[in-house]
Amino acid sequence: MSSDLQRELQEAVGDVYAIERELARGGMSRVFVAVERSLGRRVVIKVLAPELVNGVSAARFQREIQVTANLQHPHILPVLAVGISGSLHYYVTPYIEGESLRARLERHGMLPVEDAIEILQDLADALAFAHERGIIHRDVKPGNVLLTGGHPILADFGIAGAVRPAAGSERLTGTGMGIGTPGYMAPEQLAGDSTLDPRADVFALGVLGYEMLSGRAPFDAPDAGGIAVAYFSEPRALSEIRPEVPLEVSNAIATAMARNPADRFESAAEFSDALRPVTSSYRARKRPSRLPRYAIAALALIVLAGGVALARDRLPGRRATEDEGAKVLAVLPFKNLGPAEDAYFAEGVTEELTSRLASIGGLSVISRTSADQYRDSRKPLREIAEELGVNYVLEGSVRWERTPNGRGRVRVTPQLIRVRDDSHLWTDRYDEELSGVFDVQARIAEQVAHALAIALVGSELHHMGTRPTENLAAWDNYLRAKQLLRRGAGDAVDAGRAIDLLTEATKADPRFAAAFAALAFGHLTQYEHYYDRTEARLKRATVAAESAFALDRSLPEAHLALGRLHESRGDFERAAAAYSLAERARPNDTEILSASAYLMMRRGNWSEGVKRFKRTADLNPRSAEGNFRTAEALGLAHDYRAATTYLKRGLAVDADFVPGHSLMALIDLLRTGDRVQAREATRAIILRFGAEKFASTGFEPLIGTLDSADRATLDRVGIGAFGGNAVAYYYWRMAFLDFWDMKAAAAAADSLVWAARTLVAERPNDPGVEAVRSWIHVIKGHADSAARSARRALELAPMTGDAAAWSNAAHRAAAVFVRVGEYETAIDQLERLLVAPSWVSVPALRTDPLWAPLRGHPRFQRLLGRA
Repeated sequence: MSSDLQRELQEAVGDVYAIERELARGGMSRVFVAVERSLGRRVVIKVLAPELVNGVSAARFQREIQVTANLQHPHILPVLAVGISGSLHYYVTPYIEGESLRARLERHGMLPVEDAIEILQDLADALAFAHERGIIHRDVKPGNVLLTGGHPILADFGIAGAVRPAAGSERLTGTGMGIGTPGYMAPEQLAGDSTLDPRADVFALGVLGYEMLSGRAPFDAPDAGGIAVAYFSEPRALSEIRPEVPLEVSNAIATAMARNPADRFESAAEFSDALRPVTSSYRARKRPSRLPRYAIAALALIVLAGGVALARDRLPGRRATEDEGAKVLAVLPFKNLGPAEDAYFAEGVTEELTSRLASIGGLSVISRTSADQYRDSRKPLREIAEELGVNYVLEGSVRWERTPNGRGRVRVTPQLIRVRDDSHLWTDRYDEELSGVFDVQARIAEQVAHALAIALVGSELHHMGTRPTENLAAWDNYLRAKQLLRRGAGDAVDAGRAIDLLTEATKADPRFAAAFAALAFGHLTQYEHYYDRTEARLKRATVAAESAFALDRSLPEAHLALGRLHESRGDFERAAAAYSLAERARPNDTEILSASAYLMMRRGNWSEGVKRFKRTADLNPRSAEGNFRTAEALGLAHDYRAATTYLKRGLAVDADFVPGHSLMALIDLLRTGDRVQAREATRAIILRFGAEKFASTGFEPLIGTLDSADRATLDRVGIGAFGGNAVAYYYWRMAFLDFWDMKAAAAAADSLVWAARTLVAERPNDPGVEAVRSWIHVIKGHADSAARSARRALELAPMTGDAAAWSNAAHRAAAVFVRVGEYETAIDQLERLLVAPSWVSVPALRTDPLWAPLRGHPRFQRLLGRA
């Protein structure tokens, strides 16, 4: 029988598809895997059961399926083709590697809480997208959800609508066939109501969520009649079955499953909104962050002269001033009122408004990094303002509508609020063709300045009226790329996708200066995070940055990109000049301020650099990573009390920020020298967050506080903890094995040399390379070679050159010299490190076993007598 249907289907699809095999069969359909001959890709062809389509006209069937074929959403399985041949009604979809949610549930019973809630969120977004277009699924169930790469895809959209006329109603037929599945069908659907609305899908989605989280169906009976009776009883609350389910999720699912449609969410969009605060917090924790500082420092010792280079992130510290005369504004993320996949457009409008307003000299604008944390927040506005330290808030909404003529329309509704009395100083609504979005942004910024009684000078007016490009396709690619760079700054895949989009944008508009600047940042991301640490990558960044500058010499991003390039090449004078020009154009931009602050530190002006980092804190008060960076700068400057204050602020924002906990343990060790306390703190971090996350932070001094009993735990850390970066992984293994097993450490050192061979060849005069080379020689027992490499590293990084590179080279050299018996030379370095920025302190010198051979030396004793 199967071969007959397969042969009939092959005749129907002709030379377009080659049928390979039957994949599955059920009461409603038979499913076949085929190959699309022209593209060589696998597809799935689903043939509907004859009784389902009996009486359905070919025109109606094709029309209904074609409507759903236009649902282009990342969590909706697209329809590629539809066909009818005799009694065969079939449609074609992509072949998805993975399994159904039903198969996953049958295997595991229930899903991890975070996984289940994120799947539920994605499916709610998919249904919201369809509902906005007037399409109801009618058969949401685990069997119609495909899981691939951990992400759900909802299948069989529109099938119920296409065959509904054949069934005559929503009731099940006598043969067990029907439109919908008992247990997931809403009560009104089971009763045969022919006027279903989106609330039927909401009900089914609630049931699906309940099952994922509890491992059981909320309404269970052997047949449709039993299910109908079960609907009159309340299922047990999820929070009782599984206490770790967040209460707001349990309540949302209960609302979705309400028997009366009027008691449910009106739409899947409302259901999605109820889940979003929880999923946003989950995803924020999972989101890859920039490479942690100690990991960068470790890599820097191998391939970067910059040593402990501080990342150019936006760094907060203390709250913004509350002085009555100060005007401090937060631009909260504008709400996206369009489809979920258009969120990047609303984010782009928010960022552009923040940028334009930050160019106004008389206005302090909170960094987008801090403001972005309040996306979808339900906190009262006054509480948000209190946390950000602002007295004014600009918020609003954006809807982008695509029109048949291709031009599209954009509707922006902003409102400026004075927090003190919750008064709306100004509000408006702009409804323009998409090409007018830049004029809208300029008018909003000008109106904000006017409402705050700030007079705009010529350069500020010029910046307000800037039109980055006239090519809307280029602008669209630019916004998509910027979203990737914002949310996946330390992710090689996202950086690569952003580069591709920006390359397309610059091809579409070769005069798009901002896109060239963003392209330079994309290449620099690949370079600075060691995904492609080659001269060729740096040259591509150079070409992009110089193109941006040539096209628009007033563009702050162009100056910032050039500054970072000059700094990467060691030309600090030109880097400082570029940062100064960027700051002059945009005086309140924290990225520019923190870049110039870090450069000051590298040039030896550490106190001024720290002061500038604190200045950025006024503009970015809600960032765990930013507080971490400021604390790091203070720790290097030996101001441990202030560093601790900043770390506490950061961990109050995000208690799960692992680098913050690791730096706190290190600061305590430097301040007290208490290695027992440091060991317990480090073990607590590993127990709470896992050895992989601890290892990825790269806090080498903390490894030394552990003992051989901890080796088995650390030995399980794999290369995945370092994003597949072999250099970082083998450096880590060499570092932790050096404390317990010299033979194993030597093997890791050999692997490190092999992994870094290309990088080392491109940087023959790098002090970081020589510093690590000296360490490798020590591990392998080559004392003379180790001392030579340590001296060479110090020659390449003089104290008067790059202060950060010298600090790393001197610290490593001191450790090498003491291990090869050159005690006087080791003490020479330690004397300098105690009065310069470093990770060396008197309390730590007193207790660290590395320095035990020096403790009888008079000069070392005098060092230990210092306060």
